Amino acid sequence: MLTRAHRRIRSLLREGGELRRRRLHLLPPTPAPRNAPEHHSLVAGADLHEEFGRIEFPIKFAYRNLKFIHVGKSGGSTIRWELLSAGIQLEEYHVRKPIWRPEYWYFIWIRNPLHRFVSAFNFSKEIIAFDLSSCDGEKLTMNNCPAPHYIQHRFDHGYAFEPSYDGLLSSFSSPNALAESLTSNNRKLRQSAHALMRHRQGHIYKGLGWYLDNGAFVRNFRNQLLFVGRLEHFNEDLARLADKVALPLANSSRPTHKRKGNTQLPRDLSTKGLDNVRKFYEPYDYAALRALLKHGFISQEHFEQYREF
Repeated sequence: MLTRAHRRIRSLLREGGELRRRRLHLLPPTPAPRNAPEHHSLVAGADLHEEFGRIEFPIKFAYRNLKFIHVGKSGGSTIRWELLSAGIQLEEYHVRKPIWRPEYWYFIWIRNPLHRFVSAFNFSKEIIAFDLSSCDGEKLTMNNCPAPHYIQHRFDHGYAFEPSYDGLLSSFSSPNALAESLTSNNRKLRQSAHALMRHRQGHIYKGLGWYLDNGAFVRNFRNQLLFVGRLEHFNEDLARLADKVALPLANSSRPTHKRKGNTQLPRDLSTKGLDNVRKFYEPYDYAALRALLKHGFISQEHFEQYREF
């Protein structure tokens, strides 16, 4: 039985979200201008072409008051697939800061920062190292390249993200090489490592701390943070979210294809590398996790697990 609070939440989420039977036709996104502001807007679902190809989703529900904070390399693309497959459209904050409004409710998916770091580095590395001669630039899909949008940008402009970011990535052969270089005795290498870790492109810097303002978002707006899901418990937490806000999720088949790229990229981190990454993210991602812990969104056990690799 739904509590009074749950009924109020459902009422807020459905406000203005009447049944819509229209087609959302997803087209390839246009690369943002190099001088575009960092907090650019994304139309809900518009960049799904990058992951899933050209797909039409029949939209049935528009949840105008429910917002998804999509931290890169934390399961967000699968969340989007699940929602759109069920005909659910809502706004997400991805590579842009969440905007607070008193009528909004927010949910977020999180991941072990150490694992997310490795995934974020390898995601970018696959894109800039991908052999362009192995595919047709006019027929890019997830089945023949790691990320059609960025690979198309390489075909068109000669770089995937922007020249400075691509160049810094080329300086490091693996996530561990980057991690260990954060305390290198070589000043130039150390500076390059810190520049890459703080670069506005990609997902290495834009982790949980970036989206939650190092925990300030949790402290200030915790009463509107409706749910925190964990990548490590994806199915369980997705079911809990659906139950909490009565999301009519379908038993959809998640995309079975994987990004075409070099699946042999190294994923190990040395003791030195781990210590350096933990230290780097301490005032950012781990500060956000401490705020989530303090206000009861995650357990002490889960917080401790997120410090291990």
